[in-house]
This record gives sequence, C-alpha cells and structure tokens, in this order.
Amino acid sequence: MSYLRRGAQDGHSRVVSLIAALIALLGLTAVATAAVGGYDDGGSRLDCAAENSVRECVYDEPVTTIATGPTGFTNDNTPTFGFSSDQEDVEFTCRIDGARIAKCGPSFTTETLASGEHSLSVFARSNGHTPDTTPAERDFTVDTTPPVTTINAGPAGLTNDSTPTFAFSSNETGSTFQCKVDGGAFGPCTSPRQTSNLGDGAHTFYVRAIDQAHNVDATPASRSFTVDTTPPSTNITGGPSGLTNDGTPTFSFNSNEAGTFQCRVDNGSFGGCASPKTTSPLAEGSHTFVVRAADRVGNVDPSPATRSFTVDTRPPNTTITSGPSGSTTDATPTFAFKSSESGGSFQCRVDGASYAGCASPKTTPPLGVGPHSFSVRAIDQSGNIDPTPAVRGFTVERSR
Repeated sequence: MSYLRRGAQDGHSRVVSLIAALIALLGLTAVATAAVGGYDDGGSRLDCAAENSVRECVYDEPVTTIATGPTGFTNDNTPTFGFSSDQEDVEFTCRIDGARIAKCGPSFTTETLASGEHSLSVFARSNGHTPDTTPAERDFTVDTTPPVTTINAGPAGLTNDSTPTFAFSSNETGSTFQCKVDGGAFGPCTSPRQTSNLGDGAHTFYVRAIDQAHNVDATPASRSFTVDTTPPSTNITGGPSGLTNDGTPTFSFNSNEAGTFQCRVDNGSFGGCASPKTTSPLAEGSHTFVVRAADRVGNVDPSPATRSFTVDTRPPNTTITSGPSGSTTDATPTFAFKSSESGGSFQCRVDGASYAGCASPKTTPPLGVGPHSFSVRAIDQSGNIDPTPAVRGFTVERSR
C-alpha cells in the first residue's frame, strides 16, 4: 500500500488528474502512466497507479518506534532491539553512538559494546524513499561489572544477641541486596538487617549486592559469629560463713565460664572484682557477700552466689568462779570458770606453762609446795581470745 504526501501538493494533483483523464479519452493511457504516473527517486521506479487512476508519487513520512530493547542499565553488551512503523513497506536505518548502520531492522543486535553510556537512533524510510525526519532514540548504559558488597557493622565472634543486626553497603549506588543466614535461601533485604531469632551456636550472615544492570556480586560478603545467650554459674569457694572475727574478710570464687565478676556486700551496688576479694572494714553484726559472674559476651548470672556471715571482733570476758585462793593444802586444786559469751572454749595454764585447751571445772596436775597461779582465758565462737585472762594465785602448803 502506497502512502502519498498531502497538503501543498493537492492542487497539483487535481491538475494532473484532469490531464490524465483527457489523455485517456484520446487513447493515450500508457503514455500518461509513463509520463505522470511514476515517481523516480535515484533510479528506482515505483508503480503509483491503482484502479485505473493516477496518484502522485510523493510518499507520507513514516513514524518510527523502538518497540523492544534495553533502556537505562543493562548487563548485555550485545543488546537486541526491535523496531516498528506505522507503515508497512519500510526499511530501517540505525546509528549506534553516531555510527550509521544501514538496513538494521526490524530486529537488530549490536556488536559487542564497551561498558559505559550508549545511544541508539533509528528511522524508517517509506518504500525505501521518504524518511522519518524525527528518528526514534534510546539511551542505555552497558555495565557488565558486578558490584562489591561490604558488611559495615554487626557481631563477629561471640554475641549474646539472638537477633543480631547487620549493616552493609555496595560500591555502586542504586544497588539492591539479598541476604541469608547459614544455609537458608537468599532473599531481598535492606540495610540495616535484623535476623530472625537464632539458637545458641555458630552462625554466618551472608549478603550480596545487585546493581542497576542486574549484575550480582558473585562473592557475597559474610560474617561468622556465635550466639551465646546462656548465663554463667558462680560459686564461692572460700571465705567465712557464720561467725568471724575478721572485720575485712576475704572470699574466693569462680565460674564455669571465662569472663569477669561483680561483687557487693549487703545492699551495696555491684562493682567489678576479682578472686580473691577482701572486703572493706565491716561493722559488727550480720553481713552477706554476693558475687555474680559475667561471661565474655556479657551474659550475667541471674542467681548470684551468696555467703552470709557475722562479724564479731569483741573478745569474751573470763571469770574464775571457784577454786583456792591464798593458802591450800590441796596439791591438785580444782578451779571452775565461765565466759561472758556462750558456745566458746577455754584455755588454761598453771604458772608459766603454755596455754592448753581445758573445760570447767579444771583440776591441776600435782603441784609442789609453794606459790602457784592458775590462769584461764575464754575463746568465743568467732575465735576472739580474751586478752586479759582470769588469774587466781594460791600457795600449796604441807598438810599437818
């Protein structure tokens, strides 16, 4: 089907039609067709006669459309484009980056293109003659280089966070990302990314960038870490329990995991400490030492170890309640005594001998005639010793 140009040529067409009709009446149809019914463009003759009428051979300008092919970014360095026109009998001419390529359609695959920006221009020519003076154009960018993915933040090594968060980036702007944990499938994600709840143990977080040309990072960034949400257990291994006469007692302790410790006495605040720990001076009375372990990832023992004790630094007072005083003919006298505190013990001696454990009443070994002294001192349950023992002097005389 032929397409004729209208507008300024209409008047000329009517004149040509009248002449053609007159010549036809004179039997000169063949001559008329040869004279005015053909259009020669560069030596190519096209038949313009249809249904025994003559039409001028100036064709309408076609409209060119790029129907398929990449726009924007592509990772195809030999992209294929498809073209169309509003006319049927057309030929297409292309330009890639300004270089002309004749007869390129309606489907056209480029030669291998370098990475970077490119442009395609294409126009149709009606019946090989009248061209589209406003070619269709398409700009695109070839990018065959995959992006590089970087993990910028997130746990490495031990963590007590069972839903850790990771931040990541790409060396190409406009990239999207896909993430996975351990052996799961990659799925779309954005930075920062918080994982689902993970069990205790070793894990690995993976992320890969996909650039605007759909190139995928073939070596995803990864970070290995170990989740540990189990708190340690703390044990007190040494130190007073019950009564003590030590106003600055020392405690030793350990944990089933490596880490640090926090200590306190009574209702004070927890503070960093190490084993063994000596307290500051404590007042008389009941006290509690508390210690809790913290492992390397910060899990704190929720049930600290405790040791209750009572500080008693006051010594007891010893009293001799019976026994000879002055002269006696008893060479093995017996003495009774008591302490101001119950539950303790006693130490006794005669003359300059060493103190030794004893109980009331105490009978001395046989003594010679002459002066003697009996001494006794109480020791309370805290181990405090009476610093002023009770003393009773006496003289053993011969019996008459």
